[in-house]
Amino acid sequence: MNPESLQTVCQVILLVSAVIAALGAFGNTYFGNRADHAKAERNQTEQAQLRQKIDDLVTGNQSLQHQLQPFVDVARERFPGLGTDKGLEKIQESLRHLEQRTTALDERIRPRQLSEAQIVEISRRLKGVRSAKIHIIRPNGDQEVASLAEQLKKAFSMASWPVEKDLVDLTGAPRSGLILYSSGDPANASVTALYRALEAAQLGSLQLRRDMTLAADVIGIQVGSKTQ
Repeated sequence: MNPESLQTVCQVILLVSAVIAALGAFGNTYFGNRADHAKAERNQTEQAQLRQKIDDLVTGNQSLQHQLQPFVDVARERFPGLGTDKGLEKIQESLRHLEQRTTALDERIRPRQLSEAQIVEISRRLKGVRSAKIHIIRPNGDQEVASLAEQLKKAFSMASWPVEKDLVDLTGAPRSGLILYSSGDPANASVTALYRALEAAQLGSLQLRRDMTLAADVIGIQVGSKTQ
């Protein structure tokens, strides 16, 4: 290749390089501007979202203040010397104590009862041991006791435990809580299974006592009034 041809090749290479450099500079400027524009848009969007969150927070705070105002007024009236924050703490404490008393009262007056699931669970526990004969005694004229006794009898029936006696005490003797009676000491597996099943049902006061007059395969159950 002669010198003129080499010179031409070099000129072409220089021209191509210049074109590539120009394209690179244009691309860098163009896409750089696009990237800056997109970044600016993202910043504007984020700022708008932040402003909206601040507005929502302010609105929510105003709404909360409006809802709390009656409590603030009560706190200032009942505890004028404590200031708003301390007064609100006292109001909150009073409400908590009231809730606790209400819960305790509800627990005392709520009738004892077994759900269908609890009845099935009791029968399941009893099926796993040797069946016992059941003697029930309960006070007269207590509908809550009568309802609970019927639910217990349903569980015994499902477990194939025969209820030989279901006696209503007409003497008027006070009877409260659930008491199991058995002749064995220690209690046999049937008594233990029944005690644990009733304990799991959380029916309130539950006791186990010995009664030597009962046969070994008999369990006595006193279904008394709910203890207060």
